[in-house]
Amino acid sequence: MVAEGGLATSVQVLRDLCGADWAPSEVLIPRRAPANPEPYRACFRAPVRFDQETAALVFPSTLLARRLPDANPLLRRAFEERLLEIERACPTDLVDELRRMLRTELSRRRASATDVAQHYSVHGRTMNRHLKAAGTSFRAVANGVRFEIARQLIADTDIPLAQISAMLDFSEPAAFTRAFHRWSDVTPSDYRTKHKPTQCESPSAGAQLRSDLHPGRKHCNSADSLERTACHSRVMSSSRHNSPAAASICSYV
Repeated sequence: MVAEGGLATSVQVLRDLCGADWAPSEVLIPRRAPANPEPYRACFRAPVRFDQETAALVFPSTLLARRLPDANPLLRRAFEERLLEIERACPTDLVDELRRMLRTELSRRRASATDVAQHYSVHGRTMNRHLKAAGTSFRAVANGVRFEIARQLIADTDIPLAQISAMLDFSEPAAFTRAFHRWSDVTPSDYRTKHKPTQCESPSAGAQLRSDLHPGRKHCNSADSLERTACHSRVMSSSRHNSPAAASICSYV
């Protein structure tokens, strides 16, 4: 539910900024489709595509140029200054920052050590020296991120293993299988079999009726979780009216 929670929060923030009627063009979720997807469509008010490689809100890029009716330049500047103070007080850990960057980039394209070094405006040898001082290397961090992504997609989706292999830039599925076995001591197919959950349904009028008809049968609470997340987001965004908030999980077309 982490992806769904982040997406629901982002949608609520965008509705606070753009109007209560705002809705994305579509929503991508990296998990298997539930038996009853209606709570998701009701929450996002948009088509929802499950079994995706990444979590994303898709909307026209023209939205990025829209002026906010309640924009407050002074408040924005105050927030930016405060964020800079926080960043200076808490220096960023290079390994954690690299891990976060790779987590995003590997889901979209190949990210080499040279590309990452250019992103940070440093020479590749300088970056490698800092990583070595931290007790790691670019290859180790990248492989760790690839394993995290592979493990999540294998366990939570039905995306074909060959597609996951290609997404993570392996030369062939066999190379992906060998790497995953080296990381986890099991093959990708065995890992999926072991972690694939039993199909269950979100509570709705139909599910509640089935529950009444079959006492003791348990249902997943995806709808309740989505509603709680949206409500929490409304409370938080109301307390930060005019804050320079932005959705963090987005895709532009």
